[in-house]
Amino acid sequence: MFNAFQPGVFALSGWDLRGVMTLPTERIGNLLEDGDTRWIGRGAYDLMGVNPEASESLSSMPKALALYPSLPEQLQDKQSFASHLKRLLTVREAYHLATAKQLEIPAASDSSVLVMVHRLTPVGDQPARIQATVLNFSQQAVSCTVRSAHFLPGASYVDALDETTASATVNSKHTISLTLQPNQGRCLIFT
Repeated sequence: MFNAFQPGVFALSGWDLRGVMTLPTERIGNLLEDGDTRWIGRGAYDLMGVNPEASESLSSMPKALALYPSLPEQLQDKQSFASHLKRLLTVREAYHLATAKQLEIPAASDSSVLVMVHRLTPVGDQPARIQATVLNFSQQAVSCTVRSAHFLPGASYVDALDETTASATVNSKHTISLTLQPNQGRCLIFT
């Protein structure tokens, strides 16, 4: 969410999609002899699950341990990393976050929360709207407040990721109050 819900290019590798772990140095000692350690993070992986029994790539790179199953398997599981990523990218595209302009990174009342405020690119007759990415980087639920001059008093906002969330409004001090679960992120759209 940190990368997907802010302006600019969003890049993701096959290693990311499979959650590929680093290789033990003893498996690639010959590649590390010249001091080039990038090979530790370049283990072989099978993105599509074509040959799950393989122990190395066709170029003899050892297969690394992967946290997530193949991409087709993940896309069949609505709780998988790839399925969650698909939802994030759908929201990113729907609100044109790639071309938004970052306005501010206001402090939240809880230091484990990061907030990024953006002006969304107007599309068609839509006026430019404000969007805030709010991320809880802690392992605990937190309640916090965030103040930004870009949050207009009386404006309502809703989490674009959870369409069942009732909208809330900005108070007279340009402040919003939020509760976030451990490692939760939100994509707030203001109207």
